[in-house]
Amino acid sequence: MIQIERELAHTQAEIDNTATSLRDMNTRIDTESLFIAFQSIAPEKPTKPASPIRDALAQSGSLFIGSLADVIRFVFGALPWVPVVLGGAAILRFAGRRWKRIPFRWPWDRTPRA
Repeated sequence: MIQIERELAHTQAEIDNTATSLRDMNTRIDTESLFIAFQSIAPEKPTKPASPIRDALAQSGSLFIGSLADVIRFVFGALPWVPVVLGGAAILRFAGRRWKRIPFRWPWDRTPRA
């Protein structure tokens, strides 16, 4: 009976060692990384130098569209400030007339005073 218990314990130890080894190998397989690089063996075709004028003409459409988009962004960005600027100019004109008792003249207005 003792001999059977000893063999059973020995077999259980082998099973545990094998299970541990299997678990370690599965971990190594799961975490192993593989890097594959492909390179072309076909010779590259020589490219002829591009003309700057041809490049500019090829990009002119996208350049025009980009510039037009910038103008639209500026107009719609500046549009909310128009009432603020006009209101400030009206307040300055009113204050100038009120405090000086003379009509306010814009600096660029060259008409003679009455």
